[in-house]
Amino acid sequence: MEMKRKLFFTIMLVLILPLVVASPFYYEIEVKYNFNDEINPIEILSVNVVYSQSDLVIDEGEAKLVLEDGDGEVIDDVKFFVPDQIHSETINEVSGELEKGEVVYQDEGVFLLYAPYDERATSFIIYDIEGSEFLSKDIGEFAKVDLGEGDEEENVMEDIGGDKSDNFWAYFLFFVIILIVFVVIFLFLRRKS
Repeated sequence: MEMKRKLFFTIMLVLILPLVVASPFYYEIEVKYNFNDEINPIEILSVNVVYSQSDLVIDEGEAKLVLEDGDGEVIDDVKFFVPDQIHSETINEVSGELEKGEVVYQDEGVFLLYAPYDERATSFIIYDIEGSEFLSKDIGEFAKVDLGEGDEEENVMEDIGGDKSDNFWAYFLFFVIILIVFVVIFLFLRRKS
């Protein structure tokens, strides 16, 4: 009987742990760079919160984006490269073989940068390769704010992840499926003994 309980709690832990560990929301930051502009070579075009079931953060590179809370405490940081290189190859149209490969450098372009969403974050700072603060952006509009009762709370939920009722039904369905799995496991273990 003790073995059945251990198995039951182990399965429950394995099913619920992913919900606790990872947040499926990310900041999607659209960044424009123009290395010919000496005053403002990098600017933020837009910041959105997006949902993804897969990890969107690529934490490697020379520059760094730091998320901070309202007190200036660092919540998270993400390293990144500015993708200013394109690898190009020329193909011989007659033979179909590669003739020449080269790296083409772009002086300007637009790319997307992803950082993990955190409801405490109110701003982010971009640091250049030397570690100097380069650019900062207020993202307080995406922070979770306790507004109390009323319609304003509904509007915040729509801003950061959709309609509250959609989330309710998704979680309800998930927990019903987990409950069914537990009942089946319990009946199987009971029948086996």
